[in-house]
Amino acid sequence: MNDTISVQDWFRLDNAAKIYPASYSDASPEVYRVSVTFRSPVRITAMQEALRRVVQRTPYYQVHLRRGLFWYFLERHNEIPEIRQLSGAPVSPISIRHRGEHLFNVEAAGHTLAIDFSHILTDGFGGMQFVCAVTGEYLRLCGHQIPRSATIITPGEEPDPEEYEDAYRRYFQKGTPEPAKLTPAFHLPGIPHSFSYRAIEGRMPVAAAIAAAKKHGVTLTAYLSAVYLHALSTIHRRLRNGVMKPGRQIVRLEVPVNMRRFYPSRTMRNFSLFVSPELDLRLGDYDFEEILKRVHLDMSIQLDHKQLGRQMSRNVAAELNPLIRPVPLVFKDLFLKYLHHAYGDNLYSGVLSNLGRFQLPDEAAKHVRSTGFVLGPNPVIKKTCSVQSFAEELSITFGSVIESRELERFFFTFLVEDGVPVTVSENSS
Repeated sequence: MNDTISVQDWFRLDNAAKIYPASYSDASPEVYRVSVTFRSPVRITAMQEALRRVVQRTPYYQVHLRRGLFWYFLERHNEIPEIRQLSGAPVSPISIRHRGEHLFNVEAAGHTLAIDFSHILTDGFGGMQFVCAVTGEYLRLCGHQIPRSATIITPGEEPDPEEYEDAYRRYFQKGTPEPAKLTPAFHLPGIPHSFSYRAIEGRMPVAAAIAAAKKHGVTLTAYLSAVYLHALSTIHRRLRNGVMKPGRQIVRLEVPVNMRRFYPSRTMRNFSLFVSPELDLRLGDYDFEEILKRVHLDMSIQLDHKQLGRQMSRNVAAELNPLIRPVPLVFKDLFLKYLHHAYGDNLYSGVLSNLGRFQLPDEAAKHVRSTGFVLGPNPVIKKTCSVQSFAEELSITFGSVIESRELERFFFTFLVEDGVPVTVSENSS
């Protein structure tokens, strides 16, 4: 195996990653977890060796965050993260304030492997691909015959330079008009607890969830987004009719989109944007069929490479602005932190991230019992929703920093009443 893969010694942060060092806080560390639960107990020595091989195959992940005069950057190193004891918390923090901190953590115990990623490093697709590669290599080291796959990274190969490109810059088109500006959105009430994070997970047959979506004539993501908006608007109506009147009347979701679907790229770094289905409650209440129709129309219009390209153009043009580039990083941090608040979380009532299907070769999949995906805490939006599937099972996980379970209860109850059997469990730190 080639242990000295030749790749550049440092990388610029991709366009999406640039906001995260400025917006980072202990309460909102911008992390997410991808996990695998095997049918047999994890052999830590074999897993550590599998991790070493895959990290050396993906040297663009073998980096530390460094602070320059004008921009942050990623610097290569030769360290391999040590696998830690699985803590039991939904996600583990990744502190970028400590020099030399890895941008992903690896934990294991019992039957489970869990890897937490900083969004500075990659998006959900990149994280899932990395976990698939570690899973495949681990099973090979355990003596199982796992074939090489064109869709899974294989240790020992040279990385394609496209794997560590900034795809936003590659597909940036100068002069594209900016998207319409959004107004601030309703946020759930409740005091966030920075020391406590809870994950409530519902597992269900993926076929039943897809059948429910087809019954309503929409995609699975649109269906789940509509149920989410229905829950939020129901809570909004209850508050409206009570003592605590919500000041904001827009209920809006942030739904990440894997841009590799629209612009061909093998990048393992960030390459996602968002669509934003919404309800304007100043127009009155919506029943579920009205919400479905609105979500379907919003997503049909926004899920278009030209519309998504407007977001990309706005973001990259700001980065390349000749008036901004020479500004010292200390002032950029203040400006980016403001932008993240004003044009990020402040505009959304919730997040629904559908990672899609966790794809492994059949020879590997038979050794895996389940997979998981959970977003990290967000003290502004307060609750986030992460979705992924494996084999015949769909997993939907709500992360929460507030005590109320009203939204989760409404969401999963609605699915059950719509014909989708759900098994619910809870995990908290």
